[in-house]
Amino acid sequence: KTKRRNSIFDDTTINETQMRIALLSLTFFTEGLALYHGLLQPTVYTQTAVLPLLIACTLLCCIYYLLQRGIYAVLGYTFAALFNESFVSVHLIIGLFLTPAALTMIFIPEYTYEALWACILLYATARVIIVIMGIRIFLPLNFEILYIILYLCALEIAPLLVINKAIPLIHQFVELNLL
Repeated sequence: KTKRRNSIFDDTTINETQMRIALLSLTFFTEGLALYHGLLQPTVYTQTAVLPLLIACTLLCCIYYLLQRGIYAVLGYTFAALFNESFVSVHLIIGLFLTPAALTMIFIPEYTYEALWACILLYATARVIIVIMGIRIFLPLNFEILYIILYLCALEIAPLLVINKAIPLIHQFVELNLL
């Protein structure tokens, strides 16, 4: 029997899904490592529990992505289906660009500050690309400026506010597990 499809390009293959999961895992790890170095500023001589803090930072990045992905799914369903694919594509690629900076932070600690700034610039560039792609989706569809403001508030500002409230909770959780 054959499976009926609307288009041969609709479905993703198992290999593509596995590659997406691997690239997203790389993205979460590199973002978590940059967040760990940016927030905690560890020194080479610090031997306190690095792994739980690194895992917490990586999970924070994963939760932030999933939160935004959920909001993108709702707005994509409402306005344009192009939201989800463009958002995922940018996050798949940013992990590859952050990898050299993350490896620099690990293996050449004296350049951690410069690598951290490289991560910040790369991530900011990715966010600008996502915003531009969102605006390009709304403008051709003749939506008003109100929808673009809704997009910016829902996808760029609201997840940051949620994560801002979640950081103290995660910090307390990690501290309790370390004691």
